[in-house]
Amino acid sequence: MNQNVESNLEIGKSFEEQFSNVIRFEAFGGEIEAVDITPPNLKSETPVLIAPGYGETPATFKPLLQTLYHEGRRAVAISHPRFGGSAEQFEDKLVEKHGLEELRKAMNLLALLNNRSVDKADVMAMSEGAINASIAAELEPEKFRNIILIGPAGLVGGDNYFDLFKRFTGTIASETVDLLSPKASYSENRFTTLFESWAYFLKNPVRGLIECNAIAKADILEMLRATRAHGIKTAVVIGVDDPVFDQSTMNSVVHEAGEIVDGFVTVTGGHYGIANEPKYAEAVEALLTSLEAKK
Repeated sequence: MNQNVESNLEIGKSFEEQFSNVIRFEAFGGEIEAVDITPPNLKSETPVLIAPGYGETPATFKPLLQTLYHEGRRAVAISHPRFGGSAEQFEDKLVEKHGLEELRKAMNLLALLNNRSVDKADVMAMSEGAINASIAAELEPEKFRNIILIGPAGLVGGDNYFDLFKRFTGTIASETVDLLSPKASYSENRFTTLFESWAYFLKNPVRGLIECNAIAKADILEMLRATRAHGIKTAVVIGVDDPVFDQSTMNSVVHEAGEIVDGFVTVTGGHYGIANEPKYAEAVEALLTSLEAKK
């Protein structure tokens, strides 16, 4: 059994104790903060790596982490640093192919797996996380088993920078205004999701704009073809009310992708549904279970 898993189990740490134990280490992108949470009874020996979307952190995904914990799945989640990680740290051909911003985050994901002694992982990749998780899987396919792309960026090919920026910031602004309304259906994590997004951008606005451009230009289909050739299964989840990545467009892309995609599920919820809706998280975990059973 993995030493990090044994540490959590031997001490008998609760979910809250493990969640509050922030792990910090240096990697390509600067200082990484992460959490590693192990349930008392494991459903699978393969941990789940959570690849966050833009502005998302372990705090954003606390409800998802709780769902995975109760379902018996170990999970590791990362908060990408906002400073550090220059192009000189990477091979020129990799920077040229993937772009610095997404390559940096892909290398952070791989660094987290190495730091936590994870030999192979299942991935739940949200929004932008679909891009850097796909890069990571293409670079080191032996470390991945299944990838679930949730409201994924990069799946529909190149996007218009200004349209994407408008849709994304419009979603955050709309959520913020709605949450401040006296009639808002308040939830603690809904507030956390918005706070983390704003804080992430404001820490380094210049990098934030560059990242948005990288997201708009990304196309992950060829990477998914490459990872499928290595036996990595991929599934896609989209919220029916997602204003950032339209459901009908996703339907068409997944249909055209054919055998590259092993599963496709639509669920009730918007772009942040995985963070705020427990049923959304439960549906994603059930999808992972079905991928595990698929030969």
